[in-house]
Amino acid sequence: LKQAPLAALIAAACAAPALAQTTSPFEPPEEKLGVYVVNSGSGLDTGCTFRSGGPLRIRIPLPKVVNDAQLNGDGTLKDPAKLVSNGVLSAQATIRFPVYDIDDKNTGSGGAPEVDRVSFNGKFKKTLEGFDNTWTDDSIIVPIEELKFGQDNELLIDIDTANTEEFWCMAFDWVSVEFEATPPYVLQHGIS
Repeated sequence: LKQAPLAALIAAACAAPALAQTTSPFEPPEEKLGVYVVNSGSGLDTGCTFRSGGPLRIRIPLPKVVNDAQLNGDGTLKDPAKLVSNGVLSAQATIRFPVYDIDDKNTGSGGAPEVDRVSFNGKFKKTLEGFDNTWTDDSIIVPIEELKFGQDNELLIDIDTANTEEFWCMAFDWVSVEFEATPPYVLQHGIS
């Protein structure tokens, strides 16, 4: 398999750290090859947001960690199974995000419990779980073929979908995408 150009991979691995205010007690991971963080922008650090302020749309740019020949036009992998079997990429990625004030178990408010729906790149993944006035370190696992490399990925949160009135609010702090990627080392045998 052809690997991405060395300079592009080194630049991706040494990307600037996500410098922004962290509102949760959870620090984002350090960026490196296969770990990418978004800590500011639309949908993040919004304060407690009600359904009328949503949905929250968080854009997550991912660098190209494989050669362009390995990518479809939309940034997805042409042959993810081959890249995984050759040890270039892991089969799954973890998308991590601290969330605040998820009242999914609360029944005493007169409204339905909070139902916040999380989708990644247009595919529903889960409903959030958490506790009143508390930060929760949450995550989803996605197959590597759902990531878009060299493009923005979208994490979408539909807030309080079980109620028609404004009962519950929630907040996101930062988002990370984490997967295993083989560093682009080239070894050359010296002859004399």
